[in-house]
Amino acid sequence: MRTFELEEIKSILEHAPSVKILTSRNRELILLFLLSAFPDTSKSHSYDFLHTKLADHLESIQLEEDEENDLQFADTYDVKAKKLIKRWTQLGFLTSFRNEIGTPHYQLTNHTTKTLNWLEGLKKKEFVGTESKFKEVFNQLKELVEWTNDDVEKRIEILEGKKRELEKEIDELKISGKVDTYQEYEIIPRFQNINDTAKELLSDFKEVELNFKEISKEIYLKYTNSDLSKKEVLSFTFDAIDRLKKSHQGKSFYAFWQFLIDRGLKTEWNRLIEELLGKLREKKIEVDDDFLTGIKNNLFETGQHVYRANDKMAEKISQIIRESDSLQRESLKRLLAEIKNLLIQTSRVPKSPDISIELESEPEINLNFDKKLTLEKKKDRTYSQRPQVVPKDLEQSSQFEKIAAKRKISKKVLNANILRTLEARGQASLAEIIDDNGGVSQGLHEVFGYFSILKNFKHTFNSDKEAQILFDGTANKMIRIPEIIITK
Repeated sequence: MRTFELEEIKSILEHAPSVKILTSRNRELILLFLLSAFPDTSKSHSYDFLHTKLADHLESIQLEEDEENDLQFADTYDVKAKKLIKRWTQLGFLTSFRNEIGTPHYQLTNHTTKTLNWLEGLKKKEFVGTESKFKEVFNQLKELVEWTNDDVEKRIEILEGKKRELEKEIDELKISGKVDTYQEYEIIPRFQNINDTAKELLSDFKEVELNFKEISKEIYLKYTNSDLSKKEVLSFTFDAIDRLKKSHQGKSFYAFWQFLIDRGLKTEWNRLIEELLGKLREKKIEVDDDFLTGIKNNLFETGQHVYRANDKMAEKISQIIRESDSLQRESLKRLLAEIKNLLIQTSRVPKSPDISIELESEPEINLNFDKKLTLEKKKDRTYSQRPQVVPKDLEQSSQFEKIAAKRKISKKVLNANILRTLEARGQASLAEIIDDNGGVSQGLHEVFGYFSILKNFKHTFNSDKEAQILFDGTANKMIRIPEIIITK
């Protein structure tokens, strides 16, 4: 066990939220409510849910007033619940965040989770498996010795020993045809141990999340400090992140997170859980704690909280950089505006300035895209071919006919076309209506004419599907539009 300094112990007892819960006047109320509201310590609840549940709980126990938490006799239970949630958040019992749509949510802090797990661990267990714990310690000791030795020959010797043990076990199974399995006194403590370890794992995730949040707070504090430059703030940030990632805790979390998001793990995990629970049911062993069944999702959700804290920190860094760039751009704009104003004022003064530049030799001026001065006479360009006059008269031109033609689209006719199709079908697309009435005969204008009278009918647009309408059969020209469904 590590040693503590006196000041370190004083600081923990004075500031640790876990100690504050246990030394609160209404600690029984706090612990009882948190255990009932958060049976799964990894889950979060909306503010409305938590507020309503706490108000009902206060009313059920008839809590009238509490000086420690500023609860007055005249306060309604809704007001008391609101005050308590705010107070518990300030003391570090709860932590709040907003989800993707901005709704406030609350979850247990790492300190509260550890307190509840510790409290649960104090409950007297019906069965204490010293045998399974000793075997676990012994196996971990063997594993630690194996994986701290870098001697190749020693590793081969260990693996050969495992190989002989496996071969011996296989031979015994083939000869006897019997399989040794754990007895109930061996199964129960191992199952409890897996559950306890899984809960500790969730607590470790929250510890990493808390570290990211602490770095974010430090960034905000240093950014608001006018004595520090943005370069110093960013340097502190990246150094802090780098230290966290290189720490034992950070390395362990990121390695485990990569393992957790493996697609194959979910399938294997679910198979193992279902197989284990099935065997327990066969042996009629009751499972009081079903925490293990949802641990995969709980770990993933808690890990996402860590990444959200990381994203907030990255967003703050990005904001600092953007603000730095925008400030530089604004200062540059102001400087250019001042220069322009000075130039305009100078140009309005009639007298010439006393400033000049004297050159010893003729300047070399090179203006790109400028016409060069030359004494050579420009050659006249002669054309050997003359354009031929079109034999047809202008009025006989087909293009002129299209331009000069006055096309009048009768909306009454188009309206009648739609009504005729709707009477027959009840519902049809615009493309079907045009096809039913002989297609488009007056070009694109006719199609736009249909568009202009859509307001007279019930219609919907299906942007996921396109329709093609042929408006020029000679040139095979079509227009693509979203499908328009017209109904009576």
